[in-house]
Amino acid sequence: MAAFYAGMEHPDVFGTVGALSPAFAFFDSKVWKNYLKGKDFEKSPCVYMYSGDKQDNKLSAEAMKSGLISNGFPKDKLFSTITRRANI
Repeated sequence: MAAFYAGMEHPDVFGTVGALSPAFAFFDSKVWKNYLKGKDFEKSPCVYMYSGDKQDNKLSAEAMKSGLISNGFPKDKLFSTITRRANI
């Protein structure tokens, strides 16, 4: 989550963000909605989100992806992967 935030706040410094197993669920969805609606994504970095399939991680990564797109984040700069754990 720190990498995601740093990239969003400093797109002039970071051209690509790797948000690996981001804990977006740590903050309420209203907080994220307010944060995203105030962003200008014109010079946004490419964002890659990688998350496991644990329910909280999956939901928060999917919700962030939807929130970014609905607030004008360029779809061609957004990549995400959700992996399933192997049953051993």
